[in-house]
Amino acid sequence: MAFVLSAMNLRTIGARAGVCFGLRPLGTSKRVRGVRSVHGVKMNADSSYTVVTGSEGKVSVLSSSDTIDSFSGDLLVLGFPEQKDADSYELPEDVKSLDEKLGGIIKELVDENKFKGKAGNKFSARIVGDSSCKRIACFGLGEETSKPKTLRDLGAYVMSSAQGMKGVSKVGVHIDAMSKDQAVSITEGAVLASYADTRFKKAPEDPPEFPEIALLSFDDVSGVPDGMSISSGVLLARELVDAPANFVTPQTLADVATAIAKDHDLEVETLEQDECEKLGMGSFLAVSRASDKPPKFIHLTYKPESPKKKVVIIGKGLTFDSGGYNLKAGAGSSIEKMKLDMGGAAAVRLCKHLWSEEELGIAIHAPSLTAFTSFTTSVFLGSKALGAAKVVGQLKPENVEVHFIVASCENMISGDGMRPGDIITASNGTTIEVLNTDAEGRLTLADALVFAENLGDVDYIVDLATLTGAIIISLGSEVAGMWSTSDELSDMLMNASGSTGEKMWRMPLVEEYKEMLKGSISDLKNIGGREAGSITAALFLKEFVKSTPWAHIDIAGTAYPGKLGKASGYGVRTLYKMVSDLSEKAK
Repeated sequence: MAFVLSAMNLRTIGARAGVCFGLRPLGTSKRVRGVRSVHGVKMNADSSYTVVTGSEGKVSVLSSSDTIDSFSGDLLVLGFPEQKDADSYELPEDVKSLDEKLGGIIKELVDENKFKGKAGNKFSARIVGDSSCKRIACFGLGEETSKPKTLRDLGAYVMSSAQGMKGVSKVGVHIDAMSKDQAVSITEGAVLASYADTRFKKAPEDPPEFPEIALLSFDDVSGVPDGMSISSGVLLARELVDAPANFVTPQTLADVATAIAKDHDLEVETLEQDECEKLGMGSFLAVSRASDKPPKFIHLTYKPESPKKKVVIIGKGLTFDSGGYNLKAGAGSSIEKMKLDMGGAAAVRLCKHLWSEEELGIAIHAPSLTAFTSFTTSVFLGSKALGAAKVVGQLKPENVEVHFIVASCENMISGDGMRPGDIITASNGTTIEVLNTDAEGRLTLADALVFAENLGDVDYIVDLATLTGAIIISLGSEVAGMWSTSDELSDMLMNASGSTGEKMWRMPLVEEYKEMLKGSISDLKNIGGREAGSITAALFLKEFVKSTPWAHIDIAGTAYPGKLGKASGYGVRTLYKMVSDLSEKAK
């Protein structure tokens, strides 16, 4: 069965998922600026599936009953497990028969390249003579052949190899006894590798040509569309984070949420400023006060028939963060990167212009600033919640009601703006002394957490935020920090993280550190001392959840890793996997 990924230029596409640039999305009533359409998986009349990935062209992925012996095409990619201690690599039985047909060329190439199947090792060669396949490539899967990251790398290698070779239009991919999870990850890798962000560039004269990819000896028809659905959520998160703040505003996020709701049968509610005032959201509204763009408190709901569990996912939604009166200013401040604060989707430039010494938990000296110039900062976490909402809306897990909340605004400067030293009141009555206006994300999340718990009968609350520079110091850009009041919820998240390859580490909620947050003239201060900055930030958020099992994930490093140079989409896969696992458990 074929699954087709249509990829069209932003000037020509209609947006089923509800986000596009300069065009009216199909099935929606509003235009959404600045974010190209990233389709949900749509089944066509011919049983193919379509999804927009960015550039002009079309990518097809098929679950195929063809074997490696019967496959006829331009490139055959074989995934091999690692044989670390073997003197000479022993070909799997199903590959041996093909090798015999080709006169032993596969074994010869494996030995010649000293190939042992180590994860990520690869080579390719042209097959001469009478063969139904023109080229063969071998890719190492490592000792654990189901690692999602390795399999996504395999999918990306398939796509990039095909594009780098002339005349490759059909590719076969073979793994011994391919599972659905393996197919999902390979599809993800291929989709993401085909994507190019050309929203703000001229249309290419020669659009790329993408190959048809066949997953050989694989007959589970759900694997490929599931991979596409997850990829579309990741791409949505990336596009929201990477779009500039003059295109993606709080209103844009509200429009995207409305479009997702309409296209995937979710409920949506967007609270305007006056409605937030009636609910007493003084913490959230204090951050938004200086901006000309009104705040939007976005609430999406996915509700299956007869749900047994109720989960709330919260994303930080600042579409631009100037720092407020604690302005991000001076050389190396990277204020131009502050579009990223709406998604918890960026790494951190570690200097006092971005985070105070109290937030970082270290003293920063001027000579050290240049050492961190390769890092960027974080500014947009609502993208993760919306990306996860998109995946949940498409795949529709049973038994679990899921609420997605984004408190979206800008943190700017004006005569009416929040000032250092101000005391504000959150919707649970807690008073907060604002010692640093650039520690604003936790202020927006505070009212979101109160709102979430007040929904009633909530089983779990999870928030994601690019909250502190201190987590970069602790865990770098490969691992997110996670805090939780519940061992059960923590285990769920850690298991989901392990299954998706999005690394996470549980951090401690050290109750003794709460003393650093106690105010002298208010209930709380919005920052603690120089020590344990990421822990005190988590403890601050904990004050706004009474009794519901809660987890906080700080993705300041993982959401925009410097080596990638763009948003990673971290968190979308893990959030969906957590919901999916809970759905299975609740049956």
